[in-house]
Amino acid sequence: MGLTVTTPATATPVSLAEAKAHLRVDTTDEDALITALIEAATEYAQAYTSRRLMTTVFSYTLDSFPSTGVICLPEPPLQSVASVTYIDTNGDSQTWSSSLYTVKTDDILGTIRPAYNEDFPSTRDEVDAVTVSFTAGYADAASVPSTIKSAMLLLIGHLYENRESFIVGQAINPNPSADMLLDLNRIMKNA
Repeated sequence: MGLTVTTPATATPVSLAEAKAHLRVDTTDEDALITALIEAATEYAQAYTSRRLMTTVFSYTLDSFPSTGVICLPEPPLQSVASVTYIDTNGDSQTWSSSLYTVKTDDILGTIRPAYNEDFPSTRDEVDAVTVSFTAGYADAASVPSTIKSAMLLLIGHLYENRESFIVGQAINPNPSADMLLDLNRIMKNA
C-alpha cells in the first residue's frame, strides 16, 4: 500500500490573522515565522489525529483488491473518490466503473465496496495493481473541529514563546492541553 499526495492543500485550518490574534501580535515583522508555526502545527495535528485537515487529493495504491470486501481509505474525512483503476489479469489498465461500487463518506473512515451483487474485479498479481484517486480533508477551515483548531493555537503559542528546545534554568514542557484536545479527534490505526 502506498499513499501519495497528488494535489496538496492550499489553505490551513488556522489563518495567519487568527494565529496573530491568539499571540497578540499586531505587526508584520514575524509573519514568516508565524506562518511556519501554523504549518508545523497543522502537520502535527494531522499526524496526531490521523486526519487530513484541509482538502487534499491523494493516490492510494494496493497490490490487489482486499479479500475483506471493503477498501478503507486513509486520511479521513473522505470527500469523494475520483477513480478506481486496476491492472487486469491480462496486464491491461482498466478503470472500474463507478456504477459497480459504492462510496461511503459519512463514517470515520471512508470506504469503497462493490455495489449490490457485484464483486471486486480480478487483478494481476503485481505490486500496486489497484489505484484509488480520492479527495480527503475538511472542505474549509470553518468545517475543521474547533477542538483541533484550539489545539493548533495552543501549539503555535507554545512554539512561538519557546523557540529553543532547551533554555538554561527553565523547564520546557510539552503542551498536554493541546494533545488532550487532539485526543478528542484521534483515529487509532491498527498496528
